[in-house]
Parts: sequence; structure tokens; C-alpha cells
Amino acid sequence: MKKRLLAVIMAAAMMFSLVGCTPNMKAYMAETEKVAEWKGSEFTGKMSMEMEVAIDEEGNTEKIAIPMEMKGKAEGQDKVEMDMVMDMKAIKAMVPAEEAEAANTIPDTINFKMFADADGKAYLKKDTFVNLLGEAAPEELKNIKEEYIALDAMSTMNFNIAGEENEAIANLFSKETMDYLNSEEADAEAEKIMEAMFKDFKPTVDMKVDGRTYSYEINSDQMVTEFKGVMAALKANWANTSTLMAPMLEKMGMEIDKAELDNAFAEFDQAEFDASLDEVKEAIKGSKFGFTSTFEDDKVVEKVDMVLNFADMFKITMNVESTTDKDETIKITMPTSVKTVTMEEWMNMFMTVDTEVTPGETVVLIRYNGEFMEFEDQQPVVKENRTLVPFRGLLEKMGAEVEWDAVNRTVRANKDGVGMVFEVGNKTALVGENRVDMDVPAQIINNRTMIPIRFVSENLGFKVEFDNSVPGVYLIDIYNITEAELEAKINEEVEVEAEVEAETKVETEAQTETEVKVETEDKTDAEVKTTTETEKAA
Repeated sequence: MKKRLLAVIMAAAMMFSLVGCTPNMKAYMAETEKVAEWKGSEFTGKMSMEMEVAIDEEGNTEKIAIPMEMKGKAEGQDKVEMDMVMDMKAIKAMVPAEEAEAANTIPDTINFKMFADADGKAYLKKDTFVNLLGEAAPEELKNIKEEYIALDAMSTMNFNIAGEENEAIANLFSKETMDYLNSEEADAEAEKIMEAMFKDFKPTVDMKVDGRTYSYEINSDQMVTEFKGVMAALKANWANTSTLMAPMLEKMGMEIDKAELDNAFAEFDQAEFDASLDEVKEAIKGSKFGFTSTFEDDKVVEKVDMVLNFADMFKITMNVESTTDKDETIKITMPTSVKTVTMEEWMNMFMTVDTEVTPGETVVLIRYNGEFMEFEDQQPVVKENRTLVPFRGLLEKMGAEVEWDAVNRTVRANKDGVGMVFEVGNKTALVGENRVDMDVPAQIINNRTMIPIRFVSENLGFKVEFDNSVPGVYLIDIYNITEAELEAKINEEVEVEAEVEAETKVETEAQTETEVKVETEDKTDAEVKTTTETEKAA
């Protein structure tokens, strides 16, 4: 929890350094605060986004442009309504002539109608996605009766911790905490903290001011230099910063005192941080960000220009122009036909469109008590929405005794008195003396016997956490330690890597002695017939 909090503090410090350290930047912030006090406003804008993607090793690229138009309105800071029209003609033009039928299924424009509220929920019109996906739309999505889907933004913050720390996270987003953060008292205390944090700090790039027009532009090299300076200032001024910060955290419902903050921050390594930023600097060279804002009493005109360049991969150029007019008569009627879902539920709707994922389509990463597992001969796969792994690697890692009956194609395992039997192709497993049905049977893939990871783990007393929030990547945590211990292990990345290397070396040496036996036990019937009688018995 303390490390997560420090990460948030560091990120906030970096962001604040871009907009709030100099007199010019503070003047800009004062203008934005005036706009935030408007009881209503209406805005219009347009955005152009061009993506350039590398398509081969010779440096050839492919470009795609997506223009958008936006209009909307806001009722104070509590309600927002927005329409965004995305022009799809450029995407349609990229479809090969021989696939003209597929191109016809893509609409010329897509209208995204959405709302947002003060609770952090985004309301998306269901039919937009159903019409866009057509036959590929998930049944779960199509079966939603409500007109709008409300995504709970707070659900995107997957802290994966429990107990008192989980309660602390809940307190962080409670109404009492949010009321405090929106108060003048919190503003005054935050300003003192920032003054202490950035004492003697000089930003690389300052904001330019011409009357009530403010402009700012920074490139990737300058940004890296800025972030290094921010963290150096934070480190130098940490004693005074944490003294002021601890009482504020207490008012936010977080029981973390100055000593705890100091101990957590003591682990920060400036040299290591600078080295990592130097790597980022080379990776994003050519990127830049800039904006211009012109304020009037009842209007704001803004322009944003951004280039995000990842060397040899892709380049995104984005330009946004918008005008916001004050209109305190604005009233917004929020949708009433709404189904609220978490971000995990939303992602799962689309991840389950295909019922079978073949090896290579999805990367499956498995952590055992915080340590990534390695599978040399056969990687984990997803079949019928269930993850299968090589039986020996998993069960022996768990400390189970394992036997492979090649004749009957059966896996037998025993851990702490709990026996399990799996027969290849049979959806019924034996757990102790009970026959239990599985969603997917044990099966042989590429001459390796694979078993369902969740079924095995939970029946042996392990907890299983599944994260597919990143498309194309399944991350599975198997653990029989506390959530706090798991969190600590995951955060100790350097130490974990060293432990994995040591364990891998030991396992490799042990495997050398029983190579023939290990290779035989998972083979198919056809291969078993060619082995010796001794190998069959193994």
C-alpha cells in the first residue's frame, strides 16, 4: 500500500511540475480554476489522429488517419454529455479490393454517444458497439436489455489487495474524502506540500504568457530531464514534504504516518530511476507535447498538439482544437436505462467472443506466489475459455507427488493427503474419493499432457486470480500466501528475478539426471510403443 501511494505521489509530482511550479504556471492554474467554477458550459471541437505503423524490417510504414468531431455540454463538474463522430472512410479504404464485402460492413462514420458523472462512471450507448461489431458482437453484450452501459471507472484500479489495505483504498474514494479534497482547506494544504516539494526546483521549460493566452511545449528529451529534476527535488525535500503530507493523508482516511512514508521512500534509488529514464528517452525520441489556451470571461479556446513516437514501432500524431462557452442554463438528463458493469466484466465480454484460442494467439503468463513460472517444451494454452498447463511443471511446483500412467493415459497427484486423478479426454476427475466434473478435460497437446490450472489449483487449496485486462495477454496468479505477502513479492522484481534464476538452475541440473524419464511420461500412445519397458513403467 505504501509503495502504491508513493507511486501516486511521484506521478502527481511529475504532473504538477508541468503546470504548477512557476508564476506563469500558477497563473494558468488560476484561470482553469475559474472555468471549473462555471455552473454550465457547452463545447465543440475537432480532432485529427494519424497513426504511422512499421510494417517490415526495411523501415516501410503504413499510415492511417482518423478525423473526429466532438460536441457536448457540462453541468458544473457533476455531469457531462458528449457526442463524438469518428470518420471511418480512411479505414475502409485500407481494406484490400478482394475483401470488398468485408469493407461494406464498416460504416462511414461511427457516432459515440456518452455521458459521465461525478462518481466516475462513463455511460456508453450499447447499440454503438453492437452495430459496429455486427455478427462478432458478443452474445452477452447483445443480451443486455438496457440502452446504456455504465462503466465504473473506479473498477479499473485493480489493486489486488485485501484486508485493512483494501479498506484504506475504499476510504481514499469515499464521499468524505472527496468532499475534503474539494475543499479550500485541502487546496491550501496541497499548495504548502507542493511548495515544500519543489523548493529550489527550476523547470526545464516554463509556460509562456501573452495576456490571457498561455502556451506550453516540451519535447521528449526535455521531459526526461524534467522528470529527473522533479525526483531529485522530491528526494532532497522529502523530510519537509512528508511532515506536511502525513496529516493530509490522515484526513483522507489513510492511516499512514510520517515514519512509514519515510521508510517506503528510503527504497527509492535516484540513480536507478535516472538510468531507466535514459532508456525511455531513447525509446520515445521525437515525441513532444504542447498546448495553447486562450481565456475570456465566458469562453476558452484550446489547441493541443501531441506526437508519440516509439522508435521502429509506431508514431501517433494528434491535434485537437476546441471551444468551450460558458452557459449556466445548461441542464443534463442522465440515462435511466442503465446496466452498470466493472471494467473487468466489460473486457471479459469481448475476450470471450472466440471460444477457443490456439497457441500463439494469446500470451499466458503464470505467477506462482509472485514468481513467474517457465514452461520450456509447451506453453500454457486456452481451450474453451479454460487455461491448460503441462501437468508436471505445475504440480511439482506446488509440492505435489506426481505419477504418469502412460498405458492408461492418467495423471495421479497427491499433496498433503489430497489425491487427484485425471484421465486424458475425460471431463470427470477424482478428487479424494469424490468424482468432480470439469469444464474441460486433461488433454495431450504437442506430446505434453495438459491439465486445467484453476481446477487443480483450487482443489489443492490455492487461490487463483485471473487478469485479462490487456488484450492478448492472460496473467494468472496462483498463491497460498496472504495477499499482502503476494503484493510484496510482486513488487520485489529484482529479487524475484534472482530467485527464479537460481531455481531454474537447480531444476535444470535435476532434470539432467532424469531426462529420459521426464520426456517419456508425457508422450502420446504412439510414442510410448517405441519406448522400453522400463521407460513405460516410469
